[in-house]
Amino acid sequence: SRRHMPVNKRAREEPEEESIEKRLVNLIVRIGDRSIADLNSHLRGLAAALTAELPTSRTLIYDTILDCVRGLQPKAPIYGALCGLLAANPQGEPDGVVAADIVAQLGRELQEALDVHATFSIRAFCRFAIELANARVASVDSALALLETL
Repeated sequence: SRRHMPVNKRAREEPEEESIEKRLVNLIVRIGDRSIADLNSHLRGLAAALTAELPTSRTLIYDTILDCVRGLQPKAPIYGALCGLLAANPQGEPDGVVAADIVAQLGRELQEALDVHATFSIRAFCRFAIELANARVASVDSALALLETL
């Protein structure tokens, strides 16, 4: 018997790397959407998967998290906790590199939002700076210093 072939040819021709990227983005975006009863284990599982992908997909992961922080503001604490787990388990990374990368990316995104007067994004990134301090990704002093630059 012949295997059923997908109707959409693009689905067959999609490179494996692209599908991995889409999967990573979907996992990040959807974390916390379902029952929050298992959120802790889901966050740990996602953090482990993302940690393994950091060497090849660092920019995609950080950009996606910050896009989610901007667009899914009620989930900012979840993304803060995710960043805390990523920073705490930097497989093969020197201590502090992941945390420094995330905070630096947040600073750049916040500055861009300030430059174009994007109040919705500014508010989201300010809240996220505090979530990063709460998750011990950034010190309270550095989160406040970031906010003082406003």
